[in-house]
Amino acid sequence: MSYENKWIYEGIKKISLDLFTLYLAKNDWKKVEDLKKCQLWSFEDHEFYIPNSDKYADFHLRISEMIKKLQDIENRDLIYIIDDINDSRSDILRVRVDDLFTQEGTMLIEKAGKFINETLNLIRYSASAAEQKRKYYKSQPPKIVKDYLDNNVRMGQTERGSFVIKIISNIPVVELENTQEEFKGMKKPPFQREVIKTLAIALESTKKLIDQTKDTRSEEYILRTVEKGVSANLCDALDSLTNVVSNQDVEFSFAWSPIVEELELLPRKLTFNNSNSEYLRTVSEVLKKEDSETTKRISGQVVSLHREPGEESGEITIKDNETGHKYRIELSDDVYSKAVEAHKKKSLTSCNGEIERRGNTYSLKNVEDIEIQTQSDLGFN
Repeated sequence: MSYENKWIYEGIKKISLDLFTLYLAKNDWKKVEDLKKCQLWSFEDHEFYIPNSDKYADFHLRISEMIKKLQDIENRDLIYIIDDINDSRSDILRVRVDDLFTQEGTMLIEKAGKFINETLNLIRYSASAAEQKRKYYKSQPPKIVKDYLDNNVRMGQTERGSFVIKIISNIPVVELENTQEEFKGMKKPPFQREVIKTLAIALESTKKLIDQTKDTRSEEYILRTVEKGVSANLCDALDSLTNVVSNQDVEFSFAWSPIVEELELLPRKLTFNNSNSEYLRTVSEVLKKEDSETTKRISGQVVSLHREPGEESGEITIKDNETGHKYRIELSDDVYSKAVEAHKKKSLTSCNGEIERRGNTYSLKNVEDIEIQTQSDLGFN
């Protein structure tokens, strides 16, 4: 048995009834009818009669026959279809580029490294936006983003005929009701879905920005896309990615796992190229400029503390040494506890954040890089 045939055989043996029907649902097949020993699924003019149990002796034989038909329907290699079936509980992102040098699925190693790195940057800043929308990310990502990148997102093998990066965002396995029949999915989207969803919506919003005429490309319109996950960092990564291979389209395609229920229609495919570079750089500059005008680092003593009984978060007020203004800041439990110590010891406390002013009251939002200098030189980030 050849290595590829062994891979195909082992891949098919991993397929369960749940995974196969999840894959069909993910690709717009519909369950038509439950029969005595099988279930009928259809897509356009194609029909599959799927055994009702993966315990049947001929289950994997029947599945292999249907996968061969899927190969013709989808016009894709068998091995990639099998991989995707086994990844049906994950959201899939494919980043694809075609040109003279990638027709055999290869790319110069230096270009490939940059292509992968900029794809990672797109995911990193989409994960940051899924946690907290910002115009520009200048510090290390929060723990939830680091955990996601370290433990939940994987890269699959490239695919023949082009250079394709396959990104697999693993969605946690949960007990689902009637998974095979209803595909009702999860009530609340997990962070793993939110990351890829944020990337798709941010890219879609960026595409709409690019497609605007010059007369309607206002800074106000650019700033509104921040709530869609667009950031200066995302624009920079997209600009670099589309310039890895000049004058060629970079295609982003998304396959959404049906185990997470979505009320909105999510993007499936978006295309960019380096003819968009100039405007992407303009958007990045606008977002960086706006961020620098609203972001400030303050340093001073904690002059007041407030936390409601039973609440984990609390509010502190720091009097800025430079301006004399007092800034209200909301902090999580662990950081608030350290701020209490800083208040007792009259320690210098510094942090970055976005200034929000209402009348004579100042607040600092999206706070990061908090540092407390105590006598023992205790600090935290």
